[in-house]
Amino acid sequence: MVQGVQFLARALNQRRLENLAVSYTTQPGREIYVHVIGESEQYHRWLEQARVSRSPLLSNPNVVLFRSNISQSNFTHVSIPLLMTGTQTLAAAQSRPTWLQYAKSRGCKTAWFSANEFEGQREYKLALDFEFDLHAVTRGMDREIYDDMLVPEIRRTLRQGPEKLCLVIHMGGSHTTYGLRYRPGQERYPVDSTVLSSMRHKNYQEAARAAYSNTLLKNLAFVEFVVAELEQHKDAHAFLVYAPDHGENIFDDGTGFMTHGRLKPSRHELRTPLLVWASAAFQRAHPGAWTRLAQNSAEPTTSSSIFPTLLSSMGIAAALNTAPSLFGEADSLRAVPRQFTVDGEKLLDFSQLPPVAE
Repeated sequence: MVQGVQFLARALNQRRLENLAVSYTTQPGREIYVHVIGESEQYHRWLEQARVSRSPLLSNPNVVLFRSNISQSNFTHVSIPLLMTGTQTLAAAQSRPTWLQYAKSRGCKTAWFSANEFEGQREYKLALDFEFDLHAVTRGMDREIYDDMLVPEIRRTLRQGPEKLCLVIHMGGSHTTYGLRYRPGQERYPVDSTVLSSMRHKNYQEAARAAYSNTLLKNLAFVEFVVAELEQHKDAHAFLVYAPDHGENIFDDGTGFMTHGRLKPSRHELRTPLLVWASAAFQRAHPGAWTRLAQNSAEPTTSSSIFPTLLSSMGIAAALNTAPSLFGEADSLRAVPRQFTVDGEKLLDFSQLPPVAE
């Protein structure tokens, strides 16, 4: 994992891109743009727990859930630079600015908050020579790391932060070891830690699935918190996108495999939730665009659409060859083949993977 992160840093550390010449339109007053990157969340299991917990994310009229989304890779160190730069390969990401760099050129203060780093690992600086205005990191993914450790910084930044804010939150989410991702009080499904510590135990699969479900419930609560915080800023022009970097396979495909990162992944490793929230002020400012986005919720999408969607939400016009925005016409989403990459180089067709039960 460390090697992969160091490659990520090198891939996004090619040239200084802080002062981009961009055309943009700003909104009066407070503007907040948030990109929440989850971790290892399989869509079908996520949706099941959202329904079990009656998550307000499913009933909030300001939330749009895209029901057929795939990630761009089943590896974090590949997905993150592609997400941040709107590219399909790591080679392309080397020369492309991140959406935060576009935001900075637009006049936004930028922030990167992460609960997804191992001890001794280089931080996810995108790129390393690009300094965020605000930066908060919780280290130690090899032990108990909880996303809610970032809550005080998130709350303070949203309530007292800059008038023009662009924030990325990279969650620890559902990364293994599952039992280290949620607090004891968040355990809805009982898990025997002794069983969970031994993959050879006859009940290990059951324990792993229970622990994974607990992480999903915790993830839902965390995203619900971020949305609730944003909703307190009733007059703000605010927009949020949430999607994990990839999915997860919890012994789902009959191969006896758990987690993610295979050279030949199953659809479980790529199918992820994707949801968008927008404030009433944002919707009033962009009624046609918001209506189109909501109408696209059943269309086949990939996380490559997040980058152009974020730029569009900020009123940034960039002359880039990117995936279609979620604000675009449905035909533009249907016209693009859904592709992913394992190694960051070769593009593969999602349609060629064996189907799974919906």
